[in-house]
Amino acid sequence: MSYTFYKLLHLSSLFVILLSLGAIASHRLQGGTKENFKNRKFFSALHGIALLVTFVAGFGLIAKAGYTFQSGWVWGKLAAWLIVGMYPLFFYKKGNTKLPYIILIALLFVTIYLVEYKPF
Repeated sequence: MSYTFYKLLHLSSLFVILLSLGAIASHRLQGGTKENFKNRKFFSALHGIALLVTFVAGFGLIAKAGYTFQSGWVWGKLAAWLIVGMYPLFFYKKGNTKLPYIILIALLFVTIYLVEYKPF
């Protein structure tokens, strides 16, 4: 498969991840809990499937571009992917504070920086 296909798949699934996180965050900001979120299973499954697709497409991009795992930015992206994967838990564990949302936005900016500039 081509580099462009992997990139499209990667970015599309990233969009779905953010969409599912947005739905969970919206429910949580309105005071909802796990127990009264009737679409929780759907958005959790959507989040998990999109994470898997993002992971596989990301490895395809790394392989097509010729990078190795000795590049520090690859490890930074993997760490960010792991944190984003755990984010639905953070939304429910941290109450109605705004901190998880601010951290998520900062994490996304750092991830974009790592991909675009590959500083290490």
